[in-house]
Amino acid sequence: MAKPLPAGPFETLDLGDGKTAPVYLIPFDKRGRCKAPKTRKHLIKAAKKGDFTHVFLFSHGWNNTFKRALKSYREFFELFGKIREASDPLPDYRPLLVGVIWPSISLLLPWERPPRMRALSPELDPADEVDETVDELDEIAADLPEESVERFYELAGGDELNDAEAMELAQILQPLYRAEDPDDESEPPSSEELVGMWREVGTALDAELPEGEQVRTRGLDKLDPRNVVRAFTVWKMKDRAGKVGAAGVGPLLADLIRAADGARAHLIGHSFGAKIVLSAAKALPAGSDGKVESALLLQPAINGWAFAADVAGRGFPGGYRKVLSVVRQPILSTFSRHDAPLTKFFHLAVRRKGDLGETRALTPAPKLYGALGGFGPVGTPDPEGKELVMPGNGQAYPDFGSETEVVGLKGDEFIDGHGGVRNEHTAWALFTQVRRTA
Repeated sequence: MAKPLPAGPFETLDLGDGKTAPVYLIPFDKRGRCKAPKTRKHLIKAAKKGDFTHVFLFSHGWNNTFKRALKSYREFFELFGKIREASDPLPDYRPLLVGVIWPSISLLLPWERPPRMRALSPELDPADEVDETVDELDEIAADLPEESVERFYELAGGDELNDAEAMELAQILQPLYRAEDPDDESEPPSSEELVGMWREVGTALDAELPEGEQVRTRGLDKLDPRNVVRAFTVWKMKDRAGKVGAAGVGPLLADLIRAADGARAHLIGHSFGAKIVLSAAKALPAGSDGKVESALLLQPAINGWAFAADVAGRGFPGGYRKVLSVVRQPILSTFSRHDAPLTKFFHLAVRRKGDLGETRALTPAPKLYGALGGFGPVGTPDPEGKELVMPGNGQAYPDFGSETEVVGLKGDEFIDGHGGVRNEHTAWALFTQVRRTA
């Protein structure tokens, strides 16, 4: 049995000068229910008694292990601490650090890992790929009716799918594509639409493999079931992030803001973690304008129209437009052409009506369905929205002005992939936000 989290900080962060900051880790299940209520209660009490100046709430993205999430939080705040010491110690700085842990399947696309089953190297264990596939299949099977489970494993666990098998698998999975967002009443794609989407995903994935390793291409009449699972995983984790953010992290954020009265709240989210922190901010009660000081979105895996006043001229606002008034400073959101999952894959897999603008449409992607972390924000014209080449560590950020609500940071120079967000330049972006605290 795994050791439970302590009813208190998981660890402390050395701030120098003999000062430390408590680090709390708060885990949630897939429905947004807190899995460590004693730790949560201790956190709120500490926030009330601690006289903190800043509260940092950080959420990881496509990362399904506690160890990896903790490592990412440690690395990022260690970098932030070094920048603070070198640039400005921030007088009277007393931070409280909170990391969200949520069950997100690790989605490793073919170009993010060496080939295992067909070109084994001595360092790689073929059991690793089996473990990943089994975990993903089990995650999906848990939501299927009992009478469909065995056939699902037969189809999704095979080597390839012909037309009839692909359609059968689509019919099994189609009900699971219904959005979990209660505000989204759109119907899931048809089985035919799903098969077409899976073919596009397979073509895009295969194109990214090095020449000679494109062994999964079977022609137009065959499908690799692993690509079906990968496409579904993106969809499922995106919905889950929204649910965890709204149902679990939102109430936690509200309690933290009330308890640490006077402290500045800063949100940091990577990939689907950006959806978690935005959903949490959106779920804050009425009258929360300006209650969150800043938000830093690192390669956010959400739709680029999320903050738009009018999504693609269709007469409705982006799903996170409300958050613009909740966050006092302009939201900073990185995007990079080197992020292969968000520039070449995301918009093929996430194409329900409600995925457009994160409200939950059907013209060529990525113009409509492109990811915020792949192509930057859309539908927020100057001065409300701005685009800026991401400044490096130590380079000054401009004064954006009072009318600016969201800034897309073009990070091609400093962000070399979807996970390349823990570096001194992204930490500098957060430090800039903290130093600009009113």
